[in-house]
Amino acid sequence: MSRALKFFAYSSWFWLVFSLSVYLTFPLGTIKGIIKDQMELALGKGDRIKVGRHGVDPEVSIGSLSLYRVSGLSMERVRIQLASSNPDPGPVVDVDELNVRVGLLSLLSDVKNVSFSGELYGGTFSGDADLDPKTQAMHGLNVEVDDVRVDKAIAVQQLAGGPLGGSLSADIELELGPDPQKEGTGTVVLKGDKLSAGPGDFRFPGVPLPVNLPYIDLGKLNAEIDVVKGTAKSKDISLTGGNATANIEIESKLQKRMGMSRLDGAGWFLLDEEFLKKPENSKLKSAMEIASAMGGKAKDDEGRYHFDLRGTAQAPKFALSRTAGKKRGKK
Repeated sequence: MSRALKFFAYSSWFWLVFSLSVYLTFPLGTIKGIIKDQMELALGKGDRIKVGRHGVDPEVSIGSLSLYRVSGLSMERVRIQLASSNPDPGPVVDVDELNVRVGLLSLLSDVKNVSFSGELYGGTFSGDADLDPKTQAMHGLNVEVDDVRVDKAIAVQQLAGGPLGGSLSADIELELGPDPQKEGTGTVVLKGDKLSAGPGDFRFPGVPLPVNLPYIDLGKLNAEIDVVKGTAKSKDISLTGGNATANIEIESKLQKRMGMSRLDGAGWFLLDEEFLKKPENSKLKSAMEIASAMGGKAKDDEGRYHFDLRGTAQAPKFALSRTAGKKRGKK
């Protein structure tokens, strides 16, 4: 064997043994605290906009942590309490399993590629994101979500204020670049099956008091949104096949802080007449008639209730308004 070949073989063996020893003796106890702190910062810890003066910071706990595919980590029993802008703690998300890995080649560039996968509320998710650690900006995002059970998602129930049922799947492909306001392109597709709401008191964005709803079969959800040159515009957002039918048109100019993107939307919903005739639903029917009268007679001749959707992505505002249907037309 030549000297060069021997040198290459011995040096390769050395680096293999060295890398393996580092991998096996990696200080997971130390890194666990760092990961927890970084996740909390990414979720808005100390952020004046998300938390404010009287809010509650996000909090993350990790049950177990192990190495994953050389450059990644695998976590189980991850509990995430989201940030809140009021004194009450934010909604809680429980992730059964979360695997995160940094692309080795992306370590050579300013923008890092982070892939992830896991299990959530009976379903699965996977994808990757291009992140700039210096600016904390997201340059790209690809996510696939399959059959997540809404009735198990405590955070969603807390945000809605009442029980929800059914399953959700999603396919998100976004290329945002360093300036999403001008460069953002992509698609967002959301599918829902066997969806339901109630009975319970539900909170609607921009409505000061909760609305008591009976059990409502919401059927199927189809939501398709296209993003072109920094503007997100709905292709189709609709509910069909249940006690309620609905359609929404929405447009939003993306901001670097996605949650601050302004909303400009309108839509309508229609509850099945036979559903409203049931004695147990009489209170809902009366409440809707009163709300419609206060909102400028939001109900049209076909029984559809029109509404506006304003505010921002992280703080939308909903209001019944007949002008919504007049401005955007009927579908």
